[in-house]
Amino acid sequence: MPSATHDKTPPIQALSGLRFVMSLVVLGCHYLPVLAVPPLVKTLLSQGTAALNCFFMLSGFLLTYNYRDALASGQLRWRDFMRMRLTRIFPVHLVTLLLVTPITLYLLDVYPALMARDLGMEVTQAQVAGSWLSNLLMVQVFIPHRLSHIWNGPSWSMGAELFFYVLLPFFARYVLARLHDVRSMARTAAVLFAIQVVAVIATALAIFLLSPPGKEMESRIYHIVCMSPLLRVWEFFLGCVLGAFFLHHQRQGVSPRLTAVLTQAKAHSWALGLVMLAALLLALPSSRFAGGVLQLFRWYVLYTPLCGLLILLLASRRSFVSRLLEHRWMVFMGDASYSLYMIHWLPCILLVMYKRSGGEMVAWWPYAAMAGTLVATVGFFQFVERPARKLFRPGVPAPVPGTLLAASAAE
Repeated sequence: MPSATHDKTPPIQALSGLRFVMSLVVLGCHYLPVLAVPPLVKTLLSQGTAALNCFFMLSGFLLTYNYRDALASGQLRWRDFMRMRLTRIFPVHLVTLLLVTPITLYLLDVYPALMARDLGMEVTQAQVAGSWLSNLLMVQVFIPHRLSHIWNGPSWSMGAELFFYVLLPFFARYVLARLHDVRSMARTAAVLFAIQVVAVIATALAIFLLSPPGKEMESRIYHIVCMSPLLRVWEFFLGCVLGAFFLHHQRQGVSPRLTAVLTQAKAHSWALGLVMLAALLLALPSSRFAGGVLQLFRWYVLYTPLCGLLILLLASRRSFVSRLLEHRWMVFMGDASYSLYMIHWLPCILLVMYKRSGGEMVAWWPYAAMAGTLVATVGFFQFVERPARKLFRPGVPAPVPGTLLAASAAE
């Protein structure tokens, strides 16, 4: 870590609370196959993939908010930044991978036909070992096959985050450092969003034209379009630009009209309400338009502008919503959301596979498992994640709460 330091930025507590809310959305989405819920709730929870959009943008926003000046000036070197991020995410990843390994091996042994049907192939021990190794090294996200995600399914997003971390110092130095006014930031954000849209369309079209129709094509579209870091990095970069805009707003101010929307209570409340209403309407399209291309974009592209506005509004001033998110328990669970995200898969996959194999599911089991997961999250955070931070990062100042993406993956 270089001796030069950057000015300490105050934590944005509401965004930590937002991380916890998004983690609960992912939790509900993964438990959906074993939950008996009303159709409306089922429809909303099925959009859990969009929570990852918010997580990736939050990660870019808060890392830029906390480290932009140090990265752009070169005071925080690439290797020091990567060491900070790796020691932040890898210990929890390693522990959860070790915990899920016997569970996955048990499922492969007890439900071989079901697992083979899901994977589209009979797997060998060598393939299983290679899959486990790719997960250990956090590169499974670059392998577009279901076999790569049989371990801790949600951990794919941490592989994507690691890829984002590799690029962020360069993006900060060669792009963010050149953004000095609102116009250049807006132009950059528009270009990044346009790249994301074009990249998603081009990739999906190429897979559709080059792959034979069927489940394998659908799986490939999902594992590449929804998971590929090369396609998801643009929303992370958009979050970085929003973080730069927020810093500019704090330090120099922006136009009176934008300032009014961001800071005046009435305008801020209306804007926040409209963003939430738009997100709700987007999650509830008519069945006539719910499939095909629209569903492809509903994985994350259509939510990108809404998530960006939501983050910016919650960060800009206190409101009724932000006051709820800033409650000390919400902030604590937001800080623990990485642990929640990484451990919730363990009981979830057991229940899902039990039901799919024909087992009789007692209605309260999933709710007990989710409640138990929340309790276990507190213990895991206190006795695994926090001690690992202190053990592996001596002398490194802790980042702003919320800089780590908690989330991730709708598998």
